[in-house]
Amino acid sequence: MNQGLLYTYGTLMVGGLALLSALAVAMALRPRRNPVAERLTAQAQVQAVAEEELSRSFWDRAISPFLHGFLRLLGRLSPRGNLEALRHTLLLAGNPGNLSVLDLMGLKLLLAALGLFLAFLVTSRSPHLSLINLAEIVLAGLVGYLLPNFWLSRRIKSRQHLISRALPDVLDLLTVCVESGLGLEAAMLRVGERWDNVLTRELGRTVREMRMGISRPESLRHLVQRTEVPELSAFVAVVIQAEQLGVSIAQVLRTQSDQMRVIRWQKAQERARSAPFKMVFVLVLCTFPSLFIVILGPAIPRLQQMLYQMAH
Repeated sequence: MNQGLLYTYGTLMVGGLALLSALAVAMALRPRRNPVAERLTAQAQVQAVAEEELSRSFWDRAISPFLHGFLRLLGRLSPRGNLEALRHTLLLAGNPGNLSVLDLMGLKLLLAALGLFLAFLVTSRSPHLSLINLAEIVLAGLVGYLLPNFWLSRRIKSRQHLISRALPDVLDLLTVCVESGLGLEAAMLRVGERWDNVLTRELGRTVREMRMGISRPESLRHLVQRTEVPELSAFVAVVIQAEQLGVSIAQVLRTQSDQMRVIRWQKAQERARSAPFKMVFVLVLCTFPSLFIVILGPAIPRLQQMLYQMAH
């Protein structure tokens, strides 16, 4: 065989052996899987999850999931026509108790059934079932069905009132943060860190939407849809317009803050002026009867005696 071919083949063999040796050393030095350690780690993770689950209350672990499942099952039996309106109502109320639309519909049906059952128990004592008893049964079911709507309505009004009261102070804080050099999103987050209320939580949600890729005008419009507070709607409209026209946000915030304070002062004056009118009903229904009882009570026996003597 030619000496050059031998030299070439020898070089290739030496190189191949060197590569195989390097691969063998790398395979020997790599960290090997330890099945026992992996099983212990998995067991520790399962135990940590179990301990975290057991640290929760019995209501959160057992009763609440059961009730949510039962309410969803009842909610699927309800008509689907007003689901969007109920979803918007829950959004305005702040999603109390993490209720979904099916949960709310199930709760309405459950309370309606409970009202019908209680009314039937009360009316079943009478020997004859009259039209009045039927009306009472129907009315009890209707009240049970509409009771969650009343609760959500009061919650929405309370939430909107809290937002309206906090808006001027939040705008002051936003103005200070923006004038100190922060952007509007950073100012919203800073205000949320310093103050925890309904409005700051909604502002934090708006900032999270912006960071997810939604534009600022669209995120602010979502904020208006979640609250439906007239003052906040006007503020959002001004901010969007100022951004489109290139106006300074700090000046807009200062102007809006002053305007919101004037509006809050006017509302306080309006409530103060309506207080005497509201007090009339309290005086007539609560105070005057007590006064008449105290003043005229001792004279009633004498008046009865005088009338009896005049009659005879």
